[in-house]
Amino acid sequence: MNRTNQLYIKAFFVTLIAAMIAVSCSKKDDDDDDPINVDQLINEVRDLTKDFHDIEVAMAAGWEVDLSGCVEHPSEGGMGHHFGRPEFIDGRVNHLEPQVLLYEPEANGGFKFLGVEYIVPFAILPSDAEAPELFGHQFHANHELELWALHVWTERENLKGMFYDWNPGVSCQFPDEINELKEITSAFHDIEAAMTAGWAVDLSGCVEHPEEGGMGHHFGRPEFIDGRVDFREPQVLLYEPEANGGFRFVGVEYIVPFAILSPDADPPVLFGHEFHANHELEIWALHMWTERDNPNGMFYDWNPTVSCHYVDDISEVRELTADYHDIEIAKAAGWDVDMSGCVEHPTEGGMGHHFGRPEYIDGRVNFREPQVLLYEPGDNDEFIFVGVEYIVPFAILPADADPPVLFGHEFHANHELEIWALHMWTEKENPKGMFYDWNPDVSCQ
Repeated sequence: MNRTNQLYIKAFFVTLIAAMIAVSCSKKDDDDDDPINVDQLINEVRDLTKDFHDIEVAMAAGWEVDLSGCVEHPSEGGMGHHFGRPEFIDGRVNHLEPQVLLYEPEANGGFKFLGVEYIVPFAILPSDAEAPELFGHQFHANHELELWALHVWTERENLKGMFYDWNPGVSCQFPDEINELKEITSAFHDIEAAMTAGWAVDLSGCVEHPEEGGMGHHFGRPEFIDGRVDFREPQVLLYEPEANGGFRFVGVEYIVPFAILSPDADPPVLFGHEFHANHELEIWALHMWTERDNPNGMFYDWNPTVSCHYVDDISEVRELTADYHDIEIAKAAGWDVDMSGCVEHPTEGGMGHHFGRPEYIDGRVNFREPQVLLYEPGDNDEFIFVGVEYIVPFAILPADADPPVLFGHEFHANHELEIWALHMWTEKENPKGMFYDWNPDVSCQ
């Protein structure tokens, strides 16, 4: 239980007890003097609470205060939400008058009834008194919250026992629903399958924040953008671009337009998380990073591990070509043909020498297999490695075809040389951009 929840509950009880301190703490269960038939008593509790599987019925009956938010222990399990009935928190100990109803949050914003809890504040029955008892079980002293408590898991089996405080089968994290969502979307790691299934519109291009991280491409399913809030029907699938022009599935997003649910309304809720109001796009939105870990949390908008700039792939190119700063090693590895001499534009800048590997000029488009290594001439006949170039001849891919793509950038059609080409300045910064053809900082002079 987090500190805020603890302080809230304590403050609630202090206020409540101030009003009820005169009430006797001697109230006992009507059946205290009779032999205990636990099964019978539990069945009576179940009969009493059978309508409270509908939380609206429970709230109308008086259990209307969420005392805690969703409570979960990192290793023991959960308790869920504690919906309390304030007038019962007066020292009574009666199995037919539980002070609290326990609910597990559901992915679609609902609540699943789990059981009941009986509580007696220390302000009424001191912590050094004999513990209250129900069902043949003593209440536990919770010194942090200053109360006696007994949980009874009438509706959810507890492997540690019906009266154990924590239930390993209860969670605030919706593991079943999250697994179901992952199963539903498992085929969509193949973006073609996703597009065929309806998520065919790239709503945004690749989205990235300069400091917070990325979101990637938002592929939307328009007919789902109708106000529905169902964890099984995300409006958007999120993809990170890959260097080879593909897309890597990283998560989903749920959206509700302001035109359907106004920005001053209560936000929708899924998986226990409220949607965020995006006033720029005029939508409610909730991101969920099901396929890519987010150090800021599964439901945080931005993911610092998602990028539109292929950081990992560019680093891999640099690692693969690290030895080629020595041009003799590059030549020995196969880039041994100077295809151009030193190339320079009178106003745009230079490209340098293009040392090619002929067997790679076969139509392949693989960021790990550049067709050309670029070198700037230096002093004493040196060659300074400045980047790579990828090329596909028109003879293999005609000039009127869709251009190849690497690192999210389309190749340029060079009609003079009859090739598709993409330069990448991995070793010499280009003020016009890493993928611009000419580099004003490269010279043949």
